[in-house]
Amino acid sequence: MAGLTKDQVIAYLSALQPSELQDLILELEDHWGIERLAVPTIEPLMGMPIDMGMPAGFDVVLTAAGSRRIEVMKVLRQILGLGLREVKAMVDATGPVVLRSDLDRGHAVEIANKLRGVGAEVEVR
Repeated sequence: MAGLTKDQVIAYLSALQPSELQDLILELEDHWGIERLAVPTIEPLMGMPIDMGMPAGFDVVLTAAGSRRIEVMKVLRQILGLGLREVKAMVDATGPVVLRSDLDRGHAVEIANKLRGVGAEVEVR
């Protein structure tokens, strides 16, 4: 750039009024042949959103510890930050145990995959 630094360009653009900046952007788009993408507008809704009874997040449920119970307990301690006694009670439970609830899908799947990696049977609900 013929003697201009990036900081000088930023300072110049910062000093422009919004309408002047918009005109410059439109002129540069025309000069370089750039077409603007149509961005759909979102219509505002009236009032509060309706609760459709959908769950806010996902639950990770331990259904069985499998044959490698000690490895499962180590991973549970790491994930949940619980003591050995609490984790052992979860592994020894006769029915399914909800380990974590109200998680986003990615985090729930990550936890489930760690537990499956050591032999546990896990569901994401």
